[in-house]
Amino acid sequence: MYHASCITHHVSHPRALCSTILLCSLLLMLCLLPLCAFARTPDSAQYAIQQGIRFAQEGEMESAIQAFQRAIQLNPQDASAHFYLSRAYQETGELEAALKACQTAIQLYPDFAEAHSDLGKIYHRRGQFAEAIRAYQKAIALKPGIAMFHYDLGSVYHTLGRLSDAETEYQNALRLDPEFAPAYHNLGAVYQRQGDVNAAIDAFQQALKRDPNRADTRKALAETEKERTRLFHQVILKYQIAITMQPDSAENYRRLGLAYYHSGRWDEAVEVLQVALHLEPDSKRRQTDLAKVTRQKEAYVRKMLGIYTRQSDTPEAQNTRGALLLMRGDLETAARSFRLALQTSPDDARAWLNLGKALYQQGKSAEAMEAFYQAVRCRPDLAEAHRRLGAIAEEQGKPEEAIRHLETARTLNPNDMMTHYHLGLAYQRKGRLMDAISAYQTALRLKPDLTLAYLYLGDAYVQRGDRRVGLRFYQKFLRLATPRPEFREYFAETQVKVSDLLAQGGDGVIK
Repeated sequence: MYHASCITHHVSHPRALCSTILLCSLLLMLCLLPLCAFARTPDSAQYAIQQGIRFAQEGEMESAIQAFQRAIQLNPQDASAHFYLSRAYQETGELEAALKACQTAIQLYPDFAEAHSDLGKIYHRRGQFAEAIRAYQKAIALKPGIAMFHYDLGSVYHTLGRLSDAETEYQNALRLDPEFAPAYHNLGAVYQRQGDVNAAIDAFQQALKRDPNRADTRKALAETEKERTRLFHQVILKYQIAITMQPDSAENYRRLGLAYYHSGRWDEAVEVLQVALHLEPDSKRRQTDLAKVTRQKEAYVRKMLGIYTRQSDTPEAQNTRGALLLMRGDLETAARSFRLALQTSPDDARAWLNLGKALYQQGKSAEAMEAFYQAVRCRPDLAEAHRRLGAIAEEQGKPEEAIRHLETARTLNPNDMMTHYHLGLAYQRKGRLMDAISAYQTALRLKPDLTLAYLYLGDAYVQRGDRRVGLRFYQKFLRLATPRPEFREYFAETQVKVSDLLAQGGDGVIK
């Protein structure tokens, strides 16, 4: 016996749909019969069929089966009676009886498309896939405009791993019925197995747009989005490593920028694409890449601001508007939006966190720290707020306070590279050089192109007396900083450090 568990959990299986559509199908089938068939005399087959349909509507399947059997006794040649009996048996799981009744309906009425479709369902549930395909194909040949027939055929192909064929049939179903949520769901599952996570996410979102209550689709969407994040992280890490190996390669920066762009990390995308253009200022391709991403970022922000401006002034809407304005660089307006959100919802940790970001970017460190403290008050487990408090404390020369917040942030989120980087700075300021070196190395493992970490790692080794290793990290920093104008002030200072070490007999070979 075939079981639905043979299909991946992301797929809406015909058995699952059968229960939900059976009653509607029974009513719909009434429209397929001649009007004269619905005689209401108690001893007529059609009266018995109507009784069976009513019983099915009320969930009394055994009574429905008895009514359809009585209809067949009264008129053994009535194909619809055998068809309805087959459907009732499918609902109770009696597949052998359902198969015989459905085959009889087809013998009596060979062009009965719905019966061929049900025959396919039965064969599918029994694991007789070749027979199921032939039955569905016959149903489609008789009535090519029925979306469910294409969907069912696609589900068999899906079960067999014939993903391209399944995709075609799901697309056919959606062409005929653009609101068919299960077809979008299964199309998403196909794309997921094909490795096209973006298309899968779009299909799952389309399914939820049409049926927001689909728990299986919500689960599939969450898992696929998690997989996309993982894949993008791998791609980003790959290009970050490539940059450390070839920091003068504009193409490496371009690829990293586009990876950031496709993962929705707009600001980082613009930043590294600017480096690519700096390396090749006359390149039309570099100019086009940067212009395209900048333009699309602005279009995204403009579109989302339009959406949230039309919404009511809820704290959530104000907070989202503020975050979008922050992306645009409109810091004062962003801060006002966050404050409006906090007037209504003073315990909104995210609004406090975002307000702190806006204030810090305006150079208002003291006010930013107060906002971050409020965020921690509302949510003590908010790692980013602890990290930002620690970073400001380190800047202010308060290493003990910085270490306290940063170690808390590290515990809450051990995979944040900037937490490790700032922790390295605080440890180094406190004289805990081995802890600082470990923190910098962890930061670089998470983000290999974190340029300043190489500089401070070099400082830590030199402070420990290991000039040779320190020199290597200085030279690594210089190679990575060369195409980055924002590191110009550090560049000159590091060149002096390198010259002094070489003059003292240091080894200048990078290995």
